[in-house]
Amino acid sequence: MSKLEAALGLARRGFHVFPLIENSKLPAIKDFPNRATRDEEKIKAWWLDPVLEIEKDLNIGISTSKFRDNESLVVIDVDTKNGKKGEESLELLDLLGHDVPDTCEQGTPTNGRHLIYWHKEALKQGVDVLGDGLDVRSKGGYIVGAGSTIDGKEYSTDATPLFPAPEWLVSQLGKAPEKSEVDAPENINEENAYRRAVHYLAHEAPESVKGAGGDQTAYRVAAKVKDFGVSEADCLELMMEHWFEGSGWSPERLQEKIAHAYQYGLDPVGSDAPEAHFEKIEASEEIHFLDQINKKYALVFFGGAHSILHETVDEKGNDKTVFLAEQTFKRKYSAHTLQKRGTWATEWLEWPNRKEYAGVVFAPEREARHNYYNMWRGFTVEELKYDDANSEQRKGFDDFISHVKDNICNKNLEHFNWLVGYFAHLIQKPYERPLTSLVFKGSKGVGKNAFVDRIGNLLGDGHYATAHDGRYLTSNFNGHLEACLCLVLDEAFWSGDKAAEGKLKGITTSTDLIIERKGKESYKADNLVRIVVIGNEDWLVPASADERRYAVYEVGEGRKQDNKFFHDMRVNMDDKGGNRILLHYLKNFDLNSVDVNRAPKTNALLDQKLSSLEPLESWWFDCLVNGHIVDSDFGDSWPEKITTKSFRNAFARNFRERNIRSRVPDERSIGRLFKKFATAPRTKRRDGENTVWVYKLPELEMARKEWEKYINQEVTWE
Repeated sequence: MSKLEAALGLARRGFHVFPLIENSKLPAIKDFPNRATRDEEKIKAWWLDPVLEIEKDLNIGISTSKFRDNESLVVIDVDTKNGKKGEESLELLDLLGHDVPDTCEQGTPTNGRHLIYWHKEALKQGVDVLGDGLDVRSKGGYIVGAGSTIDGKEYSTDATPLFPAPEWLVSQLGKAPEKSEVDAPENINEENAYRRAVHYLAHEAPESVKGAGGDQTAYRVAAKVKDFGVSEADCLELMMEHWFEGSGWSPERLQEKIAHAYQYGLDPVGSDAPEAHFEKIEASEEIHFLDQINKKYALVFFGGAHSILHETVDEKGNDKTVFLAEQTFKRKYSAHTLQKRGTWATEWLEWPNRKEYAGVVFAPEREARHNYYNMWRGFTVEELKYDDANSEQRKGFDDFISHVKDNICNKNLEHFNWLVGYFAHLIQKPYERPLTSLVFKGSKGVGKNAFVDRIGNLLGDGHYATAHDGRYLTSNFNGHLEACLCLVLDEAFWSGDKAAEGKLKGITTSTDLIIERKGKESYKADNLVRIVVIGNEDWLVPASADERRYAVYEVGEGRKQDNKFFHDMRVNMDDKGGNRILLHYLKNFDLNSVDVNRAPKTNALLDQKLSSLEPLESWWFDCLVNGHIVDSDFGDSWPEKITTKSFRNAFARNFRERNIRSRVPDERSIGRLFKKFATAPRTKRRDGENTVWVYKLPELEMARKEWEKYINQEVTWE
């Protein structure tokens, strides 16, 4: 098939195509997002020489901005070349519960894949936005189309129809922003623009790595320089001098990326220059008060809204950050007026040198970039080696370790090592949330909180929180989670609440959070929250048969109601400084000795799995424990065969005895569920003049082994 025939075939499937340079991925025309077409005459004009009427060997580009008449494409580019881990990242998405439906797919010459979906409107695109090696193409982007060749190797496709983009992908990417209609600011201070651009290129701009999203990185860097107010003609010189060295870009290729940034960028040149945000005001003799306000306040933007950020302290003297509405800020300074002008507040808001941030970010043990405000406050204490500590500090630390080992972990050293490793990971890598949550079950007074609070006190109130009901998970307003590293759900928060179940699972596995603050537009933030569930109920968390999210510990009663022990431990740890030893201990723990993403299979985890069983699963487990079909007519013997009707009747009697408020499933539904945890072929047999369906049950010992495989843990049957 010729390139022209391939391009026409793609257009007939709804794709908007345009020509690429021969043996290349680069566009052969300008303004391809607007000029890409399905018009066959225009396509022929691109690929046929108008004089010789010979087909040109141009590759094919597919615009991802448009599809069919008024839809768009959303393409997941699965990249495996140059060490990229696209396929592994795709598997991780599935593990996290993000379904990636089958859809139209393209194969690339480098063994990559394009998973092509459609959506009613264009979405944001980016490099590695879904994980290492998973780029997304949509608004303003394109992919190389099937039929194109690079060095003799062809892009291929299949006839599978396009599937709509899954909801989770749409939600995570978000709608693509529209191009700004705001005019470029006049009288930009070129010296300031150059100075900002040089600082950015030399100290903040990301590196461009060939084969790892380097094209997108170069485009973003050029767009940032444009926003400072630097002209397109000068951008190349600045990037060559302050950013280009060692990146492997030729001046021609770099100029091409710069041209795209200036042509397709959403905002005009100078959109981020000070002249674009305020008018010049005359200097004031009273200007000194503005510097004072700047020390504690800043203007910060949240999506399409803004707040006044106030750095202050709480009643205990601990640092905290408060977000004030503009009206509240103005009221605070309403008594401080200026002659012929407003108040201190209004003067500061219009002051060119006011402190402001492009947004907030929670980056623990990391530097915030691109003028974002970092909500990380650091650890509450300085670390201290055990050998350098005094006797009270050592006593507090020793008591803490003894409590964790003997009571929390019931002297199981493997479980102790994993649990300490989990919290060491929190301290050493707070920016990397594991895929597991902690559950501590035990009666009151055994020291569950006494243990977890000692860890929490290393983080401080801003990054550690304790809640006593599920609304801290299910509430629409969840700003308290953005800068939270550890959230403790204390006592009965679960109790079968489906809303809480969904939120709990989501926070445990999702890579980001949608933050909603009162009166502000929602925005996306990294999810760094570790969940800890504490309680004395039998059923604390919804644990599936193949549960991997929860590390469940049954706390022993060796120190139950030992108030003096817990009081002394708290004083020696929190007041005397034993927590400084704990911080040093956790910072120097060998993380290679544990896998914090794989929870230990404790007996307490098995109890949660059994408490979470569906009715049929629970009844069958009772049958296996008792060694006979519970509530059947077979007595205490284990039958070799049982009719499907008798099987359902026995389950139905048990179902009604438990007062379950729903209908008993029919035989077909029961059979479908039964296959998940038992090998029981269904066959026909004669019963007089009738034919009945019969389950051939496995022997009891085999049935129990199948159940252990299903539940993914050994069971003590005696």
